[in-house]
Amino acid sequence: MLRLQILADSGWSDADLFDNQEFIPFEYEAYDSEEIDKVKNPFNISLNIPLTEDNKTIFNNYNPARTPSTEIPDDKYEFKILSDGNLIVSGNLFVETITYNTDAPFYVVRLEDKVTAFLKKVKEDKMSDYYTD
Repeated sequence: MLRLQILADSGWSDADLFDNQEFIPFEYEAYDSEEIDKVKNPFNISLNIPLTEDNKTIFNNYNPARTPSTEIPDDKYEFKILSDGNLIVSGNLFVETITYNTDAPFYVVRLEDKVTAFLKKVKEDKMSDYYTD
């Protein structure tokens, strides 16, 4: 059984998934198949999760029916994906958008592993940030 856990203010919470959501579609390739001498970005996918009361609680009780769109949660949340209790991947989760006017409202979230986050930070830094000699 697949589980998506998100670290909220109250601790780790199981996020509700859609009933037919038995897997999270992602592929992992360490090297670019076009240019095998280049390393690919490790893990970064978008995922839809239902707009349920439990998921609203995880995302600071944001309710699109009563809260202005300018207050969509923009925090970085930690996440873990577990399969039958085994950790598959962990990293940072970002709420990208919320689709509300539909029969099954949902969040679109972006999942990014910690290696990706580290590489982004290193790319933005200068060498002098790391070396003082």
